[in-house]
Parts: sequence; C-alpha cells; structure tokens
Amino acid sequence: MALLDRLNKFLNLYLSVAGLAARPRLWLPFLIYAFLQLALLFILARYTHPLVYSVLSPLISLFSPEVAERFGHYPNLYFLLPTVFQIARLFVAVILEGLVIGLTSVMILRLYKSSAGFSGSIGEAAARWPQLAAGWVLITAPLIALGWYLPEFFADQLIGSPRRLLVFGAGLRLLTVLVYSVFIYALPAVIVFRTNALKGLWLSFRCFLRYPLFTFFLVFLPYLATVPISYMIERTDIVVTKFSPELVFYLLTAGLFVDMLVNFAVTAAAVVFLIEDFTDQV
Repeated sequence: MALLDRLNKFLNLYLSVAGLAARPRLWLPFLIYAFLQLALLFILARYTHPLVYSVLSPLISLFSPEVAERFGHYPNLYFLLPTVFQIARLFVAVILEGLVIGLTSVMILRLYKSSAGFSGSIGEAAARWPQLAAGWVLITAPLIALGWYLPEFFADQLIGSPRRLLVFGAGLRLLTVLVYSVFIYALPAVIVFRTNALKGLWLSFRCFLRYPLFTFFLVFLPYLATVPISYMIERTDIVVTKFSPELVFYLLTAGLFVDMLVNFAVTAAAVVFLIEDFTDQV
C-alpha cells in the first residue's frame, strides 16, 4: 500500500508540474538563461571571425594554447566545440544558474501562497543570489569530479574493451543522477524556507534519506530525455567525419532546449514537493 501511495504521490507531483508548465510566465527565467547560453554558443561557433577571435583567443589560450590554436581551424572547431562550450558554459552557470532556479522557485512559491501559507518576492531571490550561487557550486563540484576523474582512474581497465566502456558509461550516468538527486532540493529550499546554502544542502540530504527511491526517480526520469543528444555529442568525431561538422552546433542547440525543459521540470517538482510534503520536517 505504501508503494502505491508513493506512486500516486509521484504521478500527482508531475501532474502539478504539467499544470505549472502551462503557465508561460514561469518559463521566463529558464528561457532567458537558455538564450544567453545560445548566444554564447553562437559566438564560439563564429570563433574564426576576426572580431570574435581577437577577444576569445587570449581567453582560451589561458587554459590551453594548443586548443586555442586548433579551435581556429575548420573542421577542428567542431571537434572541440562541445568541450570549449561546456567550459565556457560552466563559468556562466556559476553566476546565473542558481539565480535562475531561485527566481523560478519564487514564482512557483507565489502561486502556492494562499493555499500553503508561503510568500516570496523576486527581490528575495536576488537577495539570496550569493547563497544560491554557493549552493550551486557545492552541488556541481562533485558532479564534475565524477565526470572528469572516474574515467581517468579506470582508463587502464577500459582501454580496448567496448563492452566495458558501455557498461562504465551507463554506470557513470546512474551514479551522477544518484549524487545529483541527493542535492536536488537544496536550492529550492534556500527560497522556500529562507535559509542558507549549507542548511539547504542538509535539508536536501535529509529529504533524500527519507524518500530515496522517490527522489532518485524524480531526477532520473526527466534525465532520460537528455541521453540521446548527449550520446551523439559525446561522439563528435563520428558526427563531424560521417555527417556534417555544422551538425554539432545544432545538436548543442537542441541540447540547450532539452536541458531547459528538464531543469524546469525538476526544479518545479522539487519546489512543489517541499511545499506540500516536507514543510513539517523543517
């Protein structure tokens, strides 16, 4: 019976998210953020333009002069575009992504004000911007460490074995989702409960311990939508050599759109869950 209750709660939660998704205004923070990232991608794809090259070449050279040199030649630009864009996007995300989640949380919170006894303002999200940014960094750092260091650590065991690579890739994705699901409530909690980043992380951890499978699938099911495009982007060499180099740009653009949908769904689900089911635990 408990399992059936959890399943009903899960379905009702995403029905609530679907209702929120029908409100165009709630999409505004994520939409603006997606367009900013798209503008960044467009600029990087035009790296060889004299005006763009003169500005970006010194910046990219700070990380790798070799990459900066290769990035300035066609079609090497498209081989390297996913990696360069991901690094550039990370710097933008440190500044803005926490705020975007906070603004969306406030807007959803205001819809529930009359029935759940909460209130909030856009100014409150702006005031908590440093906490949101700090929380985002604390959440993202272990995810980046997993993606960068685990493949390197197991490299000797994976070389020359496509089957092991496939299994390892699937396991790494599941591990990433698991780690992320532990912290999924942290940034919304900063807004919903007017707390700081560390307390938000602790509250999210407690919430995960109480509802581990529920929270895992809350993240995992939307995450599945990102797999096809990310799988193709990870095989840029095949896309460039067998199809068209420019296709990489369109795959990255599509990835931004899918990320926007997934991030909105997960954020909205986390906010609604905190309001309706976890307020008595704070």
